[in-house]
Amino acid sequence: MQDMSPSASVSGEKFLETRLQEMEQRVRAGNACDVVFDLDNTLFDTRARTAWVARTFDLIHDTNHFQSMTLDQVGVDGRETCARMGIVAPELTDAFARFWEENFWDGSAFPHDAPVEPVLTWARRAAQTGAEVRFLTGRIDALRIATVAQLSRVGFGGVTRASLWMKPDLPTRTLTFKESMLRKSMQRGWLGWYATEGRDEIAHLQRTIPGGPWVLVDCSLQQGGPQVALDTPTLARAF
Repeated sequence: MQDMSPSASVSGEKFLETRLQEMEQRVRAGNACDVVFDLDNTLFDTRARTAWVARTFDLIHDTNHFQSMTLDQVGVDGRETCARMGIVAPELTDAFARFWEENFWDGSAFPHDAPVEPVLTWARRAAQTGAEVRFLTGRIDALRIATVAQLSRVGFGGVTRASLWMKPDLPTRTLTFKESMLRKSMQRGWLGWYATEGRDEIAHLQRTIPGGPWVLVDCSLQQGGPQVALDTPTLARAF
């Protein structure tokens, strides 16, 4: 039975350091250990991907709605990006939201993402202990080839289906899928942690799997959302 209770009022960095030490001991003893990371806005900063989509929208439509946009004005999706830019016209917002959905979730756009090095460092350190580093994403399986290539570019080559968990299709609910995969990981052995920027994911997991090693990655795209437990280990603002 693994102890999965994070210490109250402990920073994410201190929490992960403690888990790494325990992980090293478990690996030396021959025990299986997993660590799991979300991708979008956890290991990869997707703001530049949205900026590229926005510039492409302007180029195609011969407009300049987004030419002055900074990364700080990028939202989590097309609609929020319009809101942050002060774009209120419903027809323009609807058109860009549709364009964003089609192009943001296209594997050819993934190279525009920036690696989030402070979080990638924890993945690399976990790998050095001999733990199995796995990736859990709401991306669908049709994007697997592009996602494997993206991980390879940051030093995680040889990613397999066993280490990259992707939704089978769009109708599959992301929260339900992720909860299911994390439960399977915990049943196999010791789960060091699951790190994500998604407050909705953390809040959901804290309700359904209380006491789990859930780590919140702080980032500029977080705007409100569900309340998470006050003692949630939180990594300092990554971008």
